[in-house]
Amino acid sequence: MNYIFIFSPYNSGTTIVSEYIASQIKNCYLPLNRHREGLKIPEVWKSIDKKNRWDTRKKINYDIAAKVWPKLASEAECGNFIEASPPNLCHMAQAIETFQPLQSILFISNPYHFIGSCINRYALKYKMLSINEAIIHYTNKWKFLSSIQMKNSINYRDVPVITYENFCSNPDIILTYFHPNAIKDDKPLQTTLKGKPTTGISEIIDMTPKYLCFLRSRGIELITKLLADHEEVLSFFEYKTISIKEANKYIRDNLLLANDGLYDRISWDKLSEEHQASFINSKSSTK
Repeated sequence: MNYIFIFSPYNSGTTIVSEYIASQIKNCYLPLNRHREGLKIPEVWKSIDKKNRWDTRKKINYDIAAKVWPKLASEAECGNFIEASPPNLCHMAQAIETFQPLQSILFISNPYHFIGSCINRYALKYKMLSINEAIIHYTNKWKFLSSIQMKNSINYRDVPVITYENFCSNPDIILTYFHPNAIKDDKPLQTTLKGKPTTGISEIIDMTPKYLCFLRSRGIELITKLLADHEEVLSFFEYKTISIKEANKYIRDNLLLANDGLYDRISWDKLSEEHQASFINSKSSTK
């Protein structure tokens, strides 16, 4: 069994990347769960220490995965297992040692995309009702995960680094790291992908303009301020902070995505107000 690992933070576009690789490379097995992640296969997920899965100092339990993954791929008559579960990012050395032969790709998205996506998806779920509170929380998450990714790249210099933005502008860039014989002979000119069910997007498109609009100018300015002490990592991945002028240009050039971001932000603000009102009412009723 051959393994193709995409080491990446969450909410960075790896669902589409995994599906694209599976559509272009011969004999690939992709997990069937909603995020296409091997660790989220129920039998495997039960064996994972959820509390410490992001702790780089502790090992992750790959024992069940090492049995289940090749079994599923073999049953589907596939010789390659694609794995892109985000916690693997924190355990790259262990994954390389456990799963052989293994082909690795390091993947990351810009902070504005990551932070906007995470707030839209998770902030209210985790009771972060203030947009500023959520921005601070997820900016720190991006700093943490991007720092780990930089160390991974330094430790494994032969492993390619692909950014979300470069992949979206030229998906075939990822195929250059595979042997030509591994690419399907009947590779489709246009590829239909399922994508992540929460977005409804089935094409390869850079969603950054959507999240810039979602964050609005004050959110963008706050992120830029919070990233001031993270210049080394930003530069390592050839990222830079975005000015309001640059953000507005992104938005003007991508109005459909921007409108989607505006709609999501209006919905987010409304739900946040409802949650806050509910919290105040519950406190009043206990007095």
